[in-house]
Formats: sequence, structure tokens, C-alpha cells
Amino acid sequence: MSAAVRPINTSVPLQFHWDADNVNDQYYLYMHFNEVNKKLAGNKTRTFNITVNDKLLFGPVIPRYRVANTTYNQIPYTGAKTYEITFSKNANASGSPILNAFEIYKVKDFSRSETHRDDGKLALLNTYAYLL
Repeated sequence: MSAAVRPINTSVPLQFHWDADNVNDQYYLYMHFNEVNKKLAGNKTRTFNITVNDKLLFGPVIPRYRVANTTYNQIPYTGAKTYEITFSKNANASGSPILNAFEIYKVKDFSRSETHRDDGKLALLNTYAYLL
């Protein structure tokens, strides 16, 4: 969390995207923020909004120095072929948006188990026996 990406030109948003293999796939996105500049000079501020496919996810984001903050979606994204994430500087902000790290998780369906349903019971019984 000691480094961050930001747009080269402060007047344009920071953007990234990924393509879904299937429009029915479900995704969770975790984004991590931490202000890397000790103090923004004078009256400078860094505030920005985050949109996913032009819909507001969160904002305003105001990263704090040496305080990690994580933003994520609670309902999985689904139904799109491409997901575009945009970090847009707010009108009153002087600093550009930053992103320290991000994670994308794709939901996997394990409805058909590859193990026998009683395998876990035996392991659990052995654990209790060991703890006694």
C-alpha cells in the first residue's frame, strides 16, 4: 500500500476494464486506497467517485494518509460482457484519483461436490478426538 497508480494527465479519469467469459458470470471487485503523499500541499484535496459501467459504485472517496480503506460491491456484478471501472476526480478536487490495489473475484459454482458428503464428518470427529 506504499505505492499507487494515478492518471498521467490529472484532467482525465483513471480507468481499467475486464471482459467476462460469459454474461452470466458473477464478479466481486475489491479496491484498496491509501494516501501515499504525506500531506497534500496547502488547500489541495483528493476526492473522487468510482463508477462501474457508468453507474456510481461509491463516492466521494477521500484517501487518508497511512490509513488503508477498502471499497467493494456487496451484490455481484453480472449481465455484462465488459466491466469498465472509472475513477473520476470530483469538481472541487485538486489531486487526481489514485488506486493502490484491486482484486477481482469470479464466483465459481460448486453445486456438484467432488468429495463424498460424509468425508467432512470423519475429519470433524477426528479433530474433536484430538482436542480432548
